Amino acid sequence: MTKILGQVPSIFDPNDFSVVPLDQIPLVAHTFDEFRMGRVFRVTVSVDNVGAIAAYDIKVISTILSRQGEVVSNQETNPIDLHVNEQAEVTFYLDCPSAGSYQLIVKTEHDGNLGYSIGKDIDSP
Repeated sequence: MTKILGQVPSIFDPNDFSVVPLDQIPLVAHTFDEFRMGRVFRVTVSVDNVGAIAAYDIKVISTILSRQGEVVSNQETNPIDLHVNEQAEVTFYLDCPSAGSYQLIVKTEHDGNLGYSIGKDIDSP
């Protein structure tokens, strides 16, 4: 028997189910590259809205953390709006004043919601 999307299989009572509409949402994704110039890290972030509707008030935040979790350097963008399938690129210059091992974290927030974070271990001379 051919099934149609949304059709309740005959083994279930259709009165036990209700239809719940799926909300269209923005979906903000990002990737980044970093390049060390002495003690300064240039971090280039590509931000994409791959969701079904526009995303508003996107903030991109880039942070260098010590191994103890202390903020060494931090910057964030002014709010950005992205339409569906639109992309933006932002660049940060983060100073890392002393030699050692650190963690670089890049995250996005939009519409007042925390997006997701990407972390990478880095070394400073």
